[in-house]
Amino acid sequence: MVDSAPDLAGAANDLRIEHGMAPLPYESLRPFATYGARSLVKAALNMAPGDDEYEKNRQRFLAIYGERKLHHSRLFGGVMELLIAIERRGLPWGIVTNKNSRLAEPMIDALLRDRAFHAAGRRLWRQHTRAKT
Repeated sequence: MVDSAPDLAGAANDLRIEHGMAPLPYESLRPFATYGARSLVKAALNMAPGDDEYEKNRQRFLAIYGERKLHHSRLFGGVMELLIAIERRGLPWGIVTNKNSRLAEPMIDALLRDRAFHAAGRRLWRQHTRAKT
């Protein structure tokens, strides 16, 4: 539904820059975005859980991503049109995410503010009603 890979890759590159490393091409980081922070920290710094400084860098990655999560994240093409068609038919729909609610809720609010849906995920459950106009 949402292509957040550009901001996830950007956060990974910001982390690399903080470590004095050159940014990696977006195309080399994009495949890791779907697997989350663990995968992106490994791709960016070649660190994995259990390595010294891993958890500190994972937390820093999440903080950076939290600051930039809406710079380039967008709905995939055709998603809004699909949602409008679903709503016109009166069908309920929802969002299921593996993102932490601290990261997911602002993104949902920004990209889907005028839609009515249910959202469920990691520490996230709520009903979002269409904004009154």
